[in-house]
Amino acid sequence: MVSVCAHYFLTRAVGESSLVQERHLLLDPSDPMVDLSGLKCDSARSRVQELLAIKASVLNELRDLEQHRQQLQESIASATSRVESLRQEEARIRTELDRLKTSVEQALLTQREVFEKNMPQIVAPKRITATSLDDVPLPPPSPHASSRCRMHSCFDYSRCSLLSGFPVYTYDLDSQHGGDLEAFVKITVSQALGYNAHVTPDPSRACVFVALLGEGAGGAAEGDRADVESTLHSLSHWNGDGRNHLLLNLGRTFYSHNIFEGLDTGRAMIVQSHFNSHSFRPGFDLVAPPLLGLPGGDLWKDLPPIVPAKRKYLMSYQGELPRLRNHLEKKEGDDTRETDNTERTLPTNPYLREEITLVGELTKLERTHTDDRFFLRFTCQGGGGYGDLEEWRICETEDDRTQILRDSTFALVLAPPSPLQASTVMLQARVFEAIKLGAVPVILGNHIQLPLSETIDWRKMALVLPKARVTELHFLLRSVSDGDVLLMRRQARVVWERFLGSTQVLIDSILAVLRQRLNIPPLPPPLEPSPSVFNASFMPLKTDANILDPDTDENLGPIEPPFPSPAFTRNYTGPQLQAYELWNTHAADPFLLHPARPTDPPRPHRG
Repeated sequence: MVSVCAHYFLTRAVGESSLVQERHLLLDPSDPMVDLSGLKCDSARSRVQELLAIKASVLNELRDLEQHRQQLQESIASATSRVESLRQEEARIRTELDRLKTSVEQALLTQREVFEKNMPQIVAPKRITATSLDDVPLPPPSPHASSRCRMHSCFDYSRCSLLSGFPVYTYDLDSQHGGDLEAFVKITVSQALGYNAHVTPDPSRACVFVALLGEGAGGAAEGDRADVESTLHSLSHWNGDGRNHLLLNLGRTFYSHNIFEGLDTGRAMIVQSHFNSHSFRPGFDLVAPPLLGLPGGDLWKDLPPIVPAKRKYLMSYQGELPRLRNHLEKKEGDDTRETDNTERTLPTNPYLREEITLVGELTKLERTHTDDRFFLRFTCQGGGGYGDLEEWRICETEDDRTQILRDSTFALVLAPPSPLQASTVMLQARVFEAIKLGAVPVILGNHIQLPLSETIDWRKMALVLPKARVTELHFLLRSVSDGDVLLMRRQARVVWERFLGSTQVLIDSILAVLRQRLNIPPLPPPLEPSPSVFNASFMPLKTDANILDPDTDENLGPIEPPFPSPAFTRNYTGPQLQAYELWNTHAADPFLLHPARPTDPPRPHRG
């Protein structure tokens, strides 16, 4: 207990002495403020006031420093936001600069492509036509040279520039050869030529001169041919050789004939239905059907439907060869035991003997053991048929033939007995009636010329066979499917309506074939405003403009200005590359040059 108390008091005494010593060390002996023994009350008050003033001054300085610090912080924050906005502006300007660089590069690339292709945008050129200085008389060619005329040897291309538009001049034949043409032919052909856009009243600018000749009002007369040659040579622009002339011999009856046979037609082109193999000049003359249709207008109203594919008769024929009439009638009445007498009555002409064999094979088709029905008549009732004595004539009236063809799937067409006959009026009339009424033509004789075969593909709507195939004809007809029959029938309907069915479409087709030979593009269709589908009370709807964000993350390149679609870029290549499609498809239209077609090939991105 004693020891504990001693330890407590000793420790406390040492602690107090050390505390006094530390306080003494904190006071500076040299500081006059330490020694306060000599101070009075007034001096102490002034000293306190002085200290308070010093404190207030220090507080003011601290306040000013704090205010200045806050201003500096605000300036730093403002500068920081300014720096950030400048960075955004820099990014926007850099993006715009990239766009401008891309635009410049694209413009340079386009310029380089234009220089490399050297194909400036072609606009409508100035029209170049012939003048009166081109009417230079030339001596007529020899008969041998005339019979070998082709476009390169007998046509004057200097009058038909690619930029001429194909102007056509038609003669007024009423004042030039007495007006003895058949009234229907003269009126309908004149009207058709008047409606054609290529016809011009100025002969000095014409590329082609059209002269209409043909049968008289009383039918074809052999004596009329004596005046035809003098009429041709007296034409005002014949110029000695008849170059660039188109002679139309378009008959209306089955008795029309070749009025130019044996005549000097010079370098003129001939369009008619009757041609011999030695007188027809391929690529120069044209085969056309007789004018058996309407003058113009809609042609589909009186036509039979295309379906069904199969009709009452598998094949039909009505005709008569006058030189075989007696033989065929006797053969039908004779007994089979009199074959020796029949052999003795056969004609000596080998072509007629071939026709007898042909008829014999065809008559066997009516005795077939199948369900197929045939309507084959090789002799006409009464006084005979219509047409030339040297070929298969047409029997019965038009109404009777129409009824039979409406019920026929195929229509037989026999070529003339003589292989020298390339085309006749009877042949073209049979083909005309067959495709009009939906009977697929089956032509026996592959040496003949069909209408406008230079541009029209007859393989798509007719079966053209040599006569030697007559023994296999039934098998061939049975092998044609219903789909193919409908396809050929529809193609024939399209060709008949657009190119052959009326005087108007036939004249337009003849001129279009000649224009295509010259590589002259057709005329564009007239511009007409599109009719509005809204009435007068309709108020157009308004939409908000779509404002694009200029600060896009992706660089999509500059926005190109709007420009119209290219038009008329295939004025010369289109009619040439698509010539077959323009004449042989359901969208056929070789008469007009459209700004663009759906079948035009797409333009490459970098071509």
